[in-house]
Amino acid sequence: MLAALTVPRVVVHDLKLIPIDGVAYTALAVVPLLTWFLVAVFRKSAKPFYDFIVLGLLYGCLLGVTHQVLWDASWGTDVPHIGGNLAGKLNPTAESLILRAFALGSSVITGLVFGAAFGVVAFVASKVRDRQRLAVKHP
Repeated sequence: MLAALTVPRVVVHDLKLIPIDGVAYTALAVVPLLTWFLVAVFRKSAKPFYDFIVLGLLYGCLLGVTHQVLWDASWGTDVPHIGGNLAGKLNPTAESLILRAFALGSSVITGLVFGAAFGVVAFVASKVRDRQRLAVKHP
């Protein structure tokens, strides 16, 4: 499953297992996206854009759920707080729920953006393949 390829980077990042400026972390970030790109370019599909939107949604959900599961381990005692005019005015449980909801929503949106971007690549690749096939049939 292509969406699951992105989970190791999230786990490594949230648990701070390796430095984010190292080769291993870069590989965990780039290899899944390179794989998505290769699939987008070479996989034939009747609905390439839709397929990648679904993939992006799955990626976003996995990203969000993984962040939620690792939330306490990731933040430790230095949990995020709402600042500005609302700083210190909310019940800590409500504040945590709001921050977690926004983190989850942000993850889903991130996944959808990536899905749409690769969906465009897949759509264009599909059109190029169609034109090449027509050009070979009708020189």
